[in-house]
Amino acid sequence: MISYEMVALIHKKQVEEGRRITVQEISLATGINRTTLSRMIHHKGHDCLVSNIEALCKYFSCEPSELIKFEKGDSVPTARSLCSNASRPRLESLTASM
Repeated sequence: MISYEMVALIHKKQVEEGRRITVQEISLATGINRTTLSRMIHHKGHDCLVSNIEALCKYFSCEPSELIKFEKGDSVPTARSLCSNASRPRLESLTASM
């Protein structure tokens, strides 16, 4: 599973600059929506555009390998597994609770 080392990079930049760095500031500087940044920070496996990775690498003055982490063994649920019959609630159980 892919994760992003955003917290570590934000902390590093805060220490280097001696000030607090906000998600809003990163959003304004990179053009990346705050919601996208928040998802990258808090949700492993969040999809990200290459242009966002490039903008973040420029902002943090880092290489993609410092931003992106691959964790073996973890997997993101696929659309197929989320939509399988086993994971769908049965109509009978939905109507019974009404």
